[in-house]
Amino acid sequence: MLFVFKNNNFLLNKSLRNSWHIYMHENIIYYDVIDSKEIIRTEKLVNDIDIFDVAVDIHNNVHVLYLTNTGELYYLAYNNNEWEKELIKKINISTDRIDFLKIIAIKNDIHIFYSFQNTFVNQNCNPNKLYLLHLYNNGIKWRYRYLITLLDINKQVQFFINTTINKEILFFYSINIMY
Repeated sequence: MLFVFKNNNFLLNKSLRNSWHIYMHENIIYYDVIDSKEIIRTEKLVNDIDIFDVAVDIHNNVHVLYLTNTGELYYLAYNNNEWEKELIKKINISTDRIDFLKIIAIKNDIHIFYSFQNTFVNQNCNPNKLYLLHLYNNGIKWRYRYLITLLDINKQVQFFINTTINKEILFFYSINIMY
């Protein structure tokens, strides 16, 4: 089961011989390469991070989704011993908020989930709306879909994602009213 938690530590088995420990320390994402029971290499991956999540695909490639403290949502993929970086979304951190990042890999597709809220008050924007979005990439381009829109900021949404044995995505959410 894949749960949405902020700033997890991840231990990934990349092969029978080594594992990766991916973690955040002081707003920097690091990864340790562990051979047997010993750390053989520590690498700094990205600076100035707010939140992140990690997935591994069927080819044992690592995928990282992260939000910087300056409001940039990035996707990283580790393929052929290189990190490929792609900007997914840029927000204005004084008026917008992204939270609850989740990335999963199913077969050859990458799925991203996150919440988005515009907190700026004007005639054309309702700052009480919270959107839960689903992005997926089939290797060609990203496709966007809104899963749910909440119209009341006095509700707190929690969600988690699971997959079936047939690789179908199950999306569960709960709304708690906070007055």
